Amino acid sequence: MSFLSVENLSANYEEFNLNISFSMEKNEFVSIIGPSGCGKSTTLQLLAGLIAPSSGKIVLNGMDITKAKPQERHIGMVFQDYALFPHMNVIKNIEYALKLQGLTKAQIKTEGKKYLEFIHLKGYEKRKIDTLSGGEKQRIALARSLAASPNLLLLDEPLSALDAALRRQLRSEIREIQQSTNTPFIYVTHDREEAFSLSDKIIVMDNGKVVMSGKPEEIYQKPNNLFTAFFSGDGTAIEAEKLISEFKGKTLFFRPESIKLYTPTMIIDSKDNIILENAKILGYDYTGSDYLLGVEHNGNRMLVKTDKKPTISTISLYINKNNLIIF
Repeated sequence: MSFLSVENLSANYEEFNLNISFSMEKNEFVSIIGPSGCGKSTTLQLLAGLIAPSSGKIVLNGMDITKAKPQERHIGMVFQDYALFPHMNVIKNIEYALKLQGLTKAQIKTEGKKYLEFIHLKGYEKRKIDTLSGGEKQRIALARSLAASPNLLLLDEPLSALDAALRRQLRSEIREIQQSTNTPFIYVTHDREEAFSLSDKIIVMDNGKVVMSGKPEEIYQKPNNLFTAFFSGDGTAIEAEKLISEFKGKTLFFRPESIKLYTPTMIIDSKDNIILENAKILGYDYTGSDYLLGVEHNGNRMLVKTDKKPTISTISLYINKNNLIIF
């Protein structure tokens, strides 16, 4: 039996209907990704009991919690806007969650300091919330949620308000904290890089539905539909018969790193590879570690990744047929 099982959980509104099913195992880090308005945050609110479902079932650790009150679910939640108590200092924000567990004053003091050290903010006990940076506030919000010893922690785009460098730093800390506490996390984000770097499993949503669920490698390398293929990374989709005649009516998809530069001196098996000669370079983006080229060949536009800056206007390419995904 899965640690969390969500079965045909639905929420119906005038202009939007959500209906999802998924599961997760104990101690997993699961990310939910998808475009704005697809139902990611609604899913978290349903799990937390903040809104009631129209139908379906939520089973957590063997218990049906579909109709349980939020405080009965033992599920924590970290919000994008931190939701800290501004009238309390740092340590009192954390101790608040400990008091709700009925601990003694001595235990609360000891545990509060432990969580501050855990999030690398030792010495911040008396700091006021409005004097903290966004990253520090997010650490405090995470510590307070974990101090409540939740069976499951939900995080709703917790890093979206932070700058890129701080996001990278905090996401590695969040993963470290999750593994150290063995607390299952469900993490909502619109940032696919964040999801790939953090997750044991990724759930891809679109228009109120789960369109794919799997390991990050599966989502990227073996997407089960074109939406997932494009949402999980850059790629090119081409009518299959334009490259391989026997796949009429199908669509071929491939990643920029799957298509390589070709020179006439190369020995390439034509049975396993498709050669595209005299492709026109339309432009390129420098990403810091490589170049992403926009290329056109016989009316087909595609993306090509290379480690060399283009110095000519036309190139020849090849792609191994094993790197093609067929839809």
